[in-house]
Amino acid sequence: MLSLRCVVIDTTDPRAASAFWSAVLRAPVRHDWGEYIVLASEPQIVFQFVGRPTPGKNRIHIDLQAAGAEDMDAEIERVLGLGATRVASVEMRGMAWVVLADPEGNEFCLFSESVRDLT
Repeated sequence: MLSLRCVVIDTTDPRAASAFWSAVLRAPVRHDWGEYIVLASEPQIVFQFVGRPTPGKNRIHIDLQAAGAEDMDAEIERVLGLGATRVASVEMRGMAWVVLADPEGNEFCLFSESVRDLT
């Protein structure tokens, strides 16, 4: 049986990327091997050094869930203050979320618990 071990993000600057995501997720660095940095998150987020940015839109992204609508607004402001940029607001099939990008342009979504379960 397989299980999800970690999500790996390619980056030209693992220290900067891990610092941003560590602050966003409030998860400290678990291991720092220079070109590989692992956060103490669940699942683990790993930042892997690459010599140049991967072109195009990232095909896998992270979804973050806030506790509620009010918390979502506060979290959006907090994450923007950490260096994220707002990409879009999306409404689809009765659900709504915000698409953001980290400082390297990797997109991720933020939604509240009011979004229905996808299972």
